[in-house]
Amino acid sequence: LGVDAVEGRLVTAGDRAGGEAVVGANRSFADRWLDGAAVGRTVEVPGPDGLLTPARVVGVVPDLWMDGIAGAEPEGLYRPFAQAGAVNRTGIFDRRELRYARVMVRGVDGAAVAGPLRAAVARLAPGVPVYGLTTLDETLARVGGTKGESAEYLAMAVLARPEFATGAGRTLVRGTNAVQAYQFWHSGAADLGLVPRALALDATPVPAGWHPPVEQFAIALSPAADNPALASYLNWIRSDTVRTLILDAGYEPCP
Repeated sequence: LGVDAVEGRLVTAGDRAGGEAVVGANRSFADRWLDGAAVGRTVEVPGPDGLLTPARVVGVVPDLWMDGIAGAEPEGLYRPFAQAGAVNRTGIFDRRELRYARVMVRGVDGAAVAGPLRAAVARLAPGVPVYGLTTLDETLARVGGTKGESAEYLAMAVLARPEFATGAGRTLVRGTNAVQAYQFWHSGAADLGLVPRALALDATPVPAGWHPPVEQFAIALSPAADNPALASYLNWIRSDTVRTLILDAGYEPCP
């Protein structure tokens, strides 16, 4: 991403498996957990066996808002890929078992980057699908600069309607998640709350036309025919019982 360390150094390709375990910290992590003096300190991260192992903080980077560009930045650590990994099917922490990664690529033509990116992933982690490829401009145009079609984004779309113009001068309080927003209203601390219908089935529903549609997706990394648990889950979520529960909560069931 072209980000420089504000203290110490970045993790590099030289930080390999078998070498000293190192991490980089973001500013929020350094300030909250290490009193602002992070470089050289030791933290614990999952080791090759899945157990916690010490790692030295080699640098601090600015908060990057990796999970969206609205709201507070969560504290985070950055690890060299060669020293990180994922829990494999036997429950062992294995860096070869890559299941999920978010990749950001700097380039002029987003369409031109897609092919080489897919080829790189296929070489490093065969069988891992690549999906959701969008340029930054496309993302910002679609979500107005917030985190996906999240609850906060939808709430702000509702509040921007003319029906709420008279309340423009009132104090707006944001919860860090939908449950906290609900608690603000339920406790009486807020006069009005905009929350998922599943949290307040008896509340006044917001007309569907007042906000963009919410779409949620799931992806299976192995065929259902080869995974009895996955096949059972898909049958369950498509059952009449579950479809009724989803409809009752104000959502449309999956196809």
